[in-house]
Amino acid sequence: DPACRAYLKANLHADCVIYSDVRDVDLKTLPRVHCLWCSPPCQPYSQQGSKTGWAETADMKDGAIVWFPLRYIQLALPLVAVMENVPTIQKKYQDVYNYIMRSFRRVGN
Repeated sequence: DPACRAYLKANLHADCVIYSDVRDVDLKTLPRVHCLWCSPPCQPYSQQGSKTGWAETADMKDGAIVWFPLRYIQLALPLVAVMENVPTIQKKYQDVYNYIMRSFRRVGN
């Protein structure tokens, strides 16, 4: 969202890099952070959204964006990592929820 990027750029440190799309970033080149907050798009999983879930993963649409922070967490091992999303992801999309939880558990061990 261009408006969100403009807001962040105006309110963060001058040396902060803001990417327009995580799908275009080589995760191996990102610096390590101590704390990572992830808020992947909820529309593929919400009751009011598209309800497509993993169905969007073939062409890496919004439903698949959840993979990127999980991969970054595996690569960079931040001290703290938080991912939030809608409650429906746990109830209706248990495969997605279980994948996320397994990913966090693997890194936490």
